Amino acid sequence: MKNKIGSRFWRNVSIVMIGGLLYQLLPLSVLPIITRLLPPEAVGVYFTWLGGALILNVVMSLRLDMAIFQARDDEQAKDLLRGVVLSGFLFLVCFLIVLLFLGHAEGIDEVLGLPFSLLYLIVIAGYALAVNVTVASCFARNAKFKRQAVWRIVLGGLIASTQLLSSLLGLGAIGLVAAHLSAVVVVNIFMIREVGVELVSFSRLDVLRRAISTIREFRRFPIISMPSALINTLSAYLPLFVLNGRLGAQSAAQYGLNQKALSAPLGLIGGSITAVFREESSREYRESKS
Repeated sequence: MKNKIGSRFWRNVSIVMIGGLLYQLLPLSVLPIITRLLPPEAVGVYFTWLGGALILNVVMSLRLDMAIFQARDDEQAKDLLRGVVLSGFLFLVCFLIVLLFLGHAEGIDEVLGLPFSLLYLIVIAGYALAVNVTVASCFARNAKFKRQAVWRIVLGGLIASTQLLSSLLGLGAIGLVAAHLSAVVVVNIFMIREVGVELVSFSRLDVLRRAISTIREFRRFPIISMPSALINTLSAYLPLFVLNGRLGAQSAAQYGLNQKALSAPLGLIGGSITAVFREESSREYRESKS
């Protein structure tokens, strides 16, 4: 029995690892071409933008993507996903309102070396990434690792192809940003539909009440888990803003390229094992409280 469980575990790990490998490899494979088509400053601005989006992703998800593994049943898991979509949208609106007010201030054309207009796209991308990691957790919770891997490969391929196209067209940093953001949004729409959450359900009051109630039930995740995850993410991506603001976008580009290349193997191995372990352990807890 133990051998059977062990073989299933490592088989799922290999599936997740293959999906993660291609997801990371596809965008990395076009980066050498992009760095020759675009100036280093454009690549630096893109990496800084992406770092900001990944930081906001932690805030907007409220770490409820981890709570999905502890949901009692599939319906509660869907309510958590709806909760992230709704709470993230509230964050999005609040951040955009703040940016609109700040945009009227004099001398705020740039923030830490980034054009102020890109801050709007950082907020939108943070929301899109928060939804993406949460719906991916829905796949993992139900041990649909093959489908999760397929969607990760599709996302990586879309990011790579659209960024390469935007670079060939000479669209610069805004092209890289728009390509990444549009790929995440498109994949999110199809993934949400596949897990059985209809977009029209967000207009129903009973669904909204149930989502709010579920967030309250799992409130320890945003209160306890989210701050620690935010600190970890800040420590990883804050140097991009410091380098971009103090030394210029070219330094941020060099740092971002090295960070992406060096962190990929560790994230691939550790992330694959963690994803499968979460599903196995949460299922064991739901079934036997062990």
